[in-house]
Amino acid sequence: MTTIPKFPNEADKEYYISGDIRKKAIKRDYLLTGPVSTFADMNSMIDGLPEDVLLAEDPQNVYNDIKTALFNLINVDGSIVLPIDIKEFIRKTYGHFSKRKTKAKFLKAFNNEVEANQPRVNARKVAQERNNTYLQAQLLGATFTRQGLDEFEQEYTNNINPRSTQASTSHRSS
Repeated sequence: MTTIPKFPNEADKEYYISGDIRKKAIKRDYLLTGPVSTFADMNSMIDGLPEDVLLAEDPQNVYNDIKTALFNLINVDGSIVLPIDIKEFIRKTYGHFSKRKTKAKFLKAFNNEVEANQPRVNARKVAQERNNTYLQAQLLGATFTRQGLDEFEQEYTNNINPRSTQASTSHRSS
């Protein structure tokens, strides 16, 4: 009987990957943003993802991006310097993250998170569409009002000009 692989948990809870290292090693800016100690926690990895990524990205692609980011952090060409204990922790996390059972667990947790967020996202989309419809109606009303005012102004000025000449001629003849 095999046991479920457990992630390592012995990392510095206050150590964050610096911005320079993130730029060099991690291609997606929303990945691995928390302290290094959370890299081993799948739930915190998933919770750290933006909602639009959760709903738009394929879970397999997100998993591969995280795995690639972990790999890049441990197999750098020497341009990135990490403390030895942090690098070792990331190496262990990468090893556990690469296992099939862990992959299946991640994909399941990702899909569960997507399903949990779906009703709220649908409600937000409906509210956004309602707001867009309201704004379109306002813009359309403003356009028609402006168009109506322009037409009225044009009629008014056209009506005043012929009358003003008639009024001035009739005034002279008397």
